[in-house]
Amino acid sequence: MTTQTKIILRVSHTEAEQKLTSQIAQGEQLFAIQLESNEGLDRFLEDKKCWLDYSKELLRQLFTTELLANQFHNSGRPPGVGLFDDEIEAEKADLASRLSFIRSLIKRLELFPECLTSAQSPDAVVSSLRTLHPEIYSKCHMLYENGSYAEAVEKGFKVVRDKLRKLTTYETGSDAFGKGKLHVKGATASHVDRDFNEGVKFLTMAIDQFRNEKVHTSDAKIEDPIRALEYLRLSSLAMNLLDNAEIPK
Repeated sequence: MTTQTKIILRVSHTEAEQKLTSQIAQGEQLFAIQLESNEGLDRFLEDKKCWLDYSKELLRQLFTTELLANQFHNSGRPPGVGLFDDEIEAEKADLASRLSFIRSLIKRLELFPECLTSAQSPDAVVSSLRTLHPEIYSKCHMLYENGSYAEAVEKGFKVVRDKLRKLTTYETGSDAFGKGKLHVKGATASHVDRDFNEGVKFLTMAIDQFRNEKVHTSDAKIEDPIRALEYLRLSSLAMNLLDNAEIPK
C-alpha cells in the first residue's frame, strides 16, 4: 500500500499565483517568437531551456515536495526530428504543453494548503526554533532553516541518544532506564514518581522507534516543515526532562 505525498505550499496562495502567472507570461513571450533560421532556433532552444530550468526550480521552492516539479518535467512532448519546420512545431508543442501544466496548476492552487499561517511565518518559525532545548537548537536549526528537514529531525534524535549514552553508557531508552537505572526528577508528587519516569522512558523509546523508522525506511523522507518541527519538539522535550536525570546511589 503506497502513501500519497501531501503537497503543501511554502508561501501564500497569492504569492504562488503571482509567481506562476509571471512565469506563464515569460513562456508566452517565448512561444510568440517567429523562428525563421537555424540561428534563431538555437537562441530559442537556449532561452527555452533557461525558462524550463527556472520553472522547475520555482516549483521546488513553492511546494514542500518535488512531485509537481517532476510532473512538470514530464509534461512535455517528444523532440522533433528531421525537417526544420517539424522541429519548430515539436518545440512549440512542448512549450505549449508545459504552459498548460502551469495554467492548470494555478487553477488548482486553492486545493493545496499553506504551511505558513500567520503563526508559522518565517520569523515565527525561527522564533519557535529558539524555544527548543539549547542542544537541539544548536545542532539542528541550521539544517531546518536550510530545508534539510529529515536531516534536522535525525540529528535531534541523535542528540537524545547521545545524552542517554553520556548519562548511562546506554543509548536506547529501554536500556538507559532498565540496565542503566536512570531516574528523572520532576514528578509532581512522590506517589506518581514511577508513572512520571515511565512516561519519560516511553518518550525516549518512542524516539528510538521513530529514528529506526526514518533510518531504515526508504519512504520516510520528511518534507513537511511543520511535521519536522513537531519531531524536533519531541526531542527537545526529552532533553529538557533528561536535564534532571540522575543515577540513584
